[in-house]
Amino acid sequence: MHLLLQRFSKGADDTLGIMYLVQSDGRWDDQGFVLEDETRDRKVAKETCIPAGSYKVVPRKVGGLIKKYKKEFKDHHSMLWLHQLNTDGTIVLNAAGAPVIKNAAGDEWQYCYIHRGNHEGNTDGCPLIAWQCDARPDPKTGRRRLMNSNECYDTFRKMIYAAWERDEEVFLAIWESDIAPPQPARRSPNAS
Repeated sequence: MHLLLQRFSKGADDTLGIMYLVQSDGRWDDQGFVLEDETRDRKVAKETCIPAGSYKVVPRKVGGLIKKYKKEFKDHHSMLWLHQLNTDGTIVLNAAGAPVIKNAAGDEWQYCYIHRGNHEGNTDGCPLIAWQCDARPDPKTGRRRLMNSNECYDTFRKMIYAAWERDEEVFLAIWESDIAPPQPARRSPNAS
């Protein structure tokens, strides 16, 4: 399975994008909007999105977030953990041999997941996914926000789980674009 996150709008404190499932015939099927922390050349802890590039999405079954999500989502058994890939397809590791995400400056992120959330305060660098997005900054908080994140995340993670159950590897390419893509038709979270 191949996913594409196209970043299209950089704000003062966040970055917006659209997540696509890339079909075998080359079509891109919209999976939802994505909100991340802002882009920076150097990482600021809990305030910087991960770098554009190639990733593998792998299951992670331990940690505080998985415990929380198991209580909130039926059949939730794994977080959607991002592992950065080198140009040869191997996973980027730190000196201790643990998977990490690195930017060009050598700054590192660990335990980065695709998960739910409504604004940049809900992420420490991870991509948040939701059905809808309000790209206008809130007049009081200055934050742009996502809506229907729980429903979108639940649908998205089940699609990833199904791929893993078929023994498919799941890959994500993150691409930065200064041009907003055409808005795909929004599907209702209740549509079949």
